[in-house]
Amino acid sequence: MAEAGGHVGDRSSAGVTAVAAGSQRMGSQRMGSQRMGSQRLAVGSGASQKLGSQRMSSVRMRKMTETVLKEPVLAMCEFGHGKWEVDVVAWPHNAIRRELQDMYYLVASMQKRVLDLTHEDIEDFYDWFSIFEMFVQWYFQYEEKLLMPWVEAATSLNGALEERRRIALKESLVGRLDDIFSCQDRFANLPAGEVLPALVVAVDKFSPPLLEYMGEQEKSLPPALLQVYSAGDKDRYDERVFEFVRNSEDNHLIMHLLLRPVKLSQVKVDLRRKYLGVPGFLAKIKFKRTYELSKKDFREQHVDIVKQFYKRWGTATADAVLEEERLQESGGPMMSAKGFPGSGRIGLPPPKNPA
Repeated sequence: MAEAGGHVGDRSSAGVTAVAAGSQRMGSQRMGSQRMGSQRLAVGSGASQKLGSQRMSSVRMRKMTETVLKEPVLAMCEFGHGKWEVDVVAWPHNAIRRELQDMYYLVASMQKRVLDLTHEDIEDFYDWFSIFEMFVQWYFQYEEKLLMPWVEAATSLNGALEERRRIALKESLVGRLDDIFSCQDRFANLPAGEVLPALVVAVDKFSPPLLEYMGEQEKSLPPALLQVYSAGDKDRYDERVFEFVRNSEDNHLIMHLLLRPVKLSQVKVDLRRKYLGVPGFLAKIKFKRTYELSKKDFREQHVDIVKQFYKRWGTATADAVLEEERLQESGGPMMSAKGFPGSGRIGLPPPKNPA
């Protein structure tokens, strides 16, 4: 994705940096990879590809009725209801959870369409994932450069939040992000049916420890902050947060991601206003213009990918039902198409809050 632009002041090193390891990888590098085209990926062994259309019809239906990767609990935290100590951690955490919802949706769509996956599906997933990876890496840096120093200046952190332990966890999580990326090249050379399970495993190994870590923060940090800071302190901290976002490499993109899960319209307006409130009349106009222009790129290169996977799922289910009907007319065995499409049994629901 092309950089949205609009940097103000010196850039921080936030963005796509491995925590405490010094390695750096730009999300845009992942997105700049050469298109693999839309050829259908090979599925299964050569023998299985030679099966007749009747046999493949029932296999396709079975794939669509199989259980997909189970999504963990991704309930949003309360945000914007007057509890400043909760808002400190809830805002970025909700943004990460919102992205995880989409990631599980994308993987589930691919699982159910494994016999029809194309190179375009795989490339689109990794275009989406490169932005998610950038955001997680940015959040880890935000924690270590802003949030945790602010907390530790007034109180001590223990357990999973102690510096040594949290750094080790983040290094492990960065490695698991790399494991997800490592599946990408394998899709170009191996059958989708062989590679997709590895991607599913990699996704499922990444999310639980991240969610557990965020849950520990949400339990421990608000009461600790309430004991040592005031609402006024939080307002001053917010100014530093917006400055940190503005000076980040992918500033507008990060702000779009942070705003996605915010439900209260006035809260969203206030957050956007503070982000766009750069000093200087002309600088403010330029910054706002680049921010508005970046919305289209964000929608087309991230949000709309999830919508496309939903449309492809609808097309695949319709084709499968048609094949089953033809198979029934020919007197062959037919799996029940009950629940097609979208009754909840084998149909995927629409993406959650795609905007």
